[in-house]
Amino acid sequence: MRQPRCTYKRTGLAIMAMLTFVMSFSKVNKVMGNQQNLETVYSSLQTQEKRFVNYDQDFVGFTISGQTVDTEYEVASSLEAMASSASGEVHAARTLVYVYYSLSCVEDRSRIKPLVQEELSMYSHLLSLGVNKTNIDIATTKRPGVAAEAINMRDDLRRTKDTLDSIILP
Repeated sequence: MRQPRCTYKRTGLAIMAMLTFVMSFSKVNKVMGNQQNLETVYSSLQTQEKRFVNYDQDFVGFTISGQTVDTEYEVASSLEAMASSASGEVHAARTLVYVYYSLSCVEDRSRIKPLVQEELSMYSHLLSLGVNKTNIDIATTKRPGVAAEAINMRDDLRRTKDTLDSIILP
């Protein structure tokens, strides 16, 4: 059976419409101006916050099990403090992003935009410092379980920092 010529035209039109939609959608995504981006960033930060809470609990367990060796206790305590601090920083960043996108008034958004950007930048910097501190703790510990969990946390600190750095407020 031969296909009618109009099928090619329809297919071409469908492809053009799809490309136009994708291109316009990607432009919106670059400036994070739509609700879907808010939900994506918010969800990503919420997931990271939960991970740091879990790291916090894990390092508390390592602290309890390592009480006989002072150095190992200090390392686990330091990592627990870092995880706790990171979860608080991510929570604060997530809250700022939510509040910013919840404002319906353009003037209000423009007034608080510099503050939100400055705070996100500060949280990103604190997470970067956390990476450095975690690296020191990884080098110090002699317990493989603590080191493995600390490496995972360090990688999540980097990912979360990258997420904060990628937020562009419209």
